[in-house]
Amino acid sequence: MNLRLAAVALNQTPLDWPGNESRIRAALKDARDEGASLVCLPELCLTGYGCEDAFFAPATWERAWQMLVDLLPDTRGMVVAFGLPVFHQRALFNVSAVAADGKLLGLAAKKNLAGDGIHYE
Repeated sequence: MNLRLAAVALNQTPLDWPGNESRIRAALKDARDEGASLVCLPELCLTGYGCEDAFFAPATWERAWQMLVDLLPDTRGMVVAFGLPVFHQRALFNVSAVAADGKLLGLAAKKNLAGDGIHYE
């Protein structure tokens, strides 16, 4: 089996929804054009990393979830890991969502959270 991995670095901006989505779409296109079958996007790539207290606003995680749904068609022919905040059972999680061929396959929550400065989660 041949597997080509694309480890993507993006310069995302907190809460820049159109810009973040555009950069993700461009990265997925580039990865596809280069023959990648597995694409790893950065932690919290949908929202940007430094949202701080905005992570606790329902509009933030709801918008991130909708962006994930909107990006699912871009995963055709690849497995893609997206980073986003997810609110579940009255708790907020820093999650990696794995999608393939337009479908969400699963979620994995970060287990060891940072606790200081901009990295406070």
